[in-house]
Amino acid sequence: MSIVLDGSRALAAVMRAASTTLRILADAVDPSGVETLSRVPATPEPWPGYRQMTVAAVVDHLAAQTDARIAVVVLFERTNRNRRGVLTAAERELRRRETAGR
Repeated sequence: MSIVLDGSRALAAVMRAASTTLRILADAVDPSGVETLSRVPATPEPWPGYRQMTVAAVVDHLAAQTDARIAVVVLFERTNRNRRGVLTAAERELRRRETAGR
């Protein structure tokens, strides 16, 4: 079952997830300032095989994804690969959907 979010709700979901991720990272730092990364959960791939996909392949798949899935793409990219082309296309797709939904 998929949950479809409009663009603004999807972006809000990304911001909540990013905030949670930052809190988890902060909690994973011990008092001496040494990170204990073994306690930090990895951001899951948006879908199986995502890590192996090129920017062009991911961008081609975005239109078929739910807003929530695109929000996961943004979060994954910001915390892992940070591919500008994917981030730009995902954010543009969410804005397009928000504008079309008005």
